[in-house]
Amino acid sequence: MKQEIKERVERIRRGEVPEGYQKTKVGIIPEDWLVSFTDDVAKRGTGHTPNKQFPSYYNGGIKWISLQDSNKLDNGLIFHTKVEISEEGLSNSSAVLHSKGSVLISRDAGVGKSAIMGNEMAVSQHFITWTCSNKLNNWYLYYYLQNRKREFERIAVGSTIKTIGMPFFKKYKIPLPPIKEQDKIAEILSTWDKAIELKEKLIEENKKLKKEAEKLLITGDVRFFSFNNEWSEMRIKDFTIQKPSMRSAGDLNETGLYPVYGASGIAGYDDTFDNDEEYVAIIKDGSGVGRVSLYKKKTSAIGTLTTIKANEKSDIGFVYLLMKNINYKKYITGNAIPHIYYKDYSKENVKMPSLEEQRKIAHFSKIFNQYIQNLEKELNQLKEQKRGLMQLLLTGIVRVEGH
Repeated sequence: MKQEIKERVERIRRGEVPEGYQKTKVGIIPEDWLVSFTDDVAKRGTGHTPNKQFPSYYNGGIKWISLQDSNKLDNGLIFHTKVEISEEGLSNSSAVLHSKGSVLISRDAGVGKSAIMGNEMAVSQHFITWTCSNKLNNWYLYYYLQNRKREFERIAVGSTIKTIGMPFFKKYKIPLPPIKEQDKIAEILSTWDKAIELKEKLIEENKKLKKEAEKLLITGDVRFFSFNNEWSEMRIKDFTIQKPSMRSAGDLNETGLYPVYGASGIAGYDDTFDNDEEYVAIIKDGSGVGRVSLYKKKTSAIGTLTTIKANEKSDIGFVYLLMKNINYKKYITGNAIPHIYYKDYSKENVKMPSLEEQRKIAHFSKIFNQYIQNLEKELNQLKEQKRGLMQLLLTGIVRVEGH
């Protein structure tokens, strides 16, 4: 960041108004920017939920954004919805069609989440929409809402479901740069979004590739060039030792190479394991039955885990990959609570390579894991850089060329 910009940021942070800037109700912004009610530059709308007692009001091909679509928001464009309504449902409710490109924000559960309609859509009463005029770039508005998300979360009220009332949006003001500058800001931030999207796709593709490669390697369908000896057929119990679940607590990370499971799913992650205390942990009952993780003595464990250790015939990293690919469904017992027992699945026959080949396969998996983790770090850096850039551009601290 240029020294000039750093100094400007510091002055504004102290509440000072730099030359060429003005103090307004939406903050310190450039002198040539306006402050406008969104209603003055966009047509505000909302929606409704057609009566669910009438099946004919639904499944009619009209995209209808509801709270069930919260996971699709905050990703730019939204094209598909969980629920569709019919023309009959539209005409017999207060729902209306909003044009393609309209901006929406959730004012209830998932408050502050926003998106842009990828085609003509209706919304439930839980959303506010804006159809922008030629004075407001819809992508500029979307990014501005994204940047103010914490504000929306902070002002929402309610004991069970936090909500922002309609009056707030009737009086909502935004800083308004000249339209050409809005266009440029939106273009720059959109470029960052595309980079983030490409990185996310690269991560997902590599995760799939890793999973496929591991399956080919642990079955012997694909082998490293340096190995050509026959694999031995063994039962799982021939190369593992069952250990009691341990309860010693330890530190877990938010990210890492290996997931560590608890009763409710992943409790955290770890990267390193004690050489003499490595285990494979398998959830033996409940909704997570059959989930597998690498495990060490310093991480927390619970009684619902079966922990197994490698013996002198096997490498724990290879055992971990092998146990992840076991079909535990055929060993499930119990009606109310599904349960699997080591005594049952440990009788399954598998093919085992030499200890040296096992270690080679496990090492390959670890290196692949590290590569994916590096990609995820790069993704987080991109997201963090975009957040910082949004703050600078949407406040006018950094001006785009040709403004």
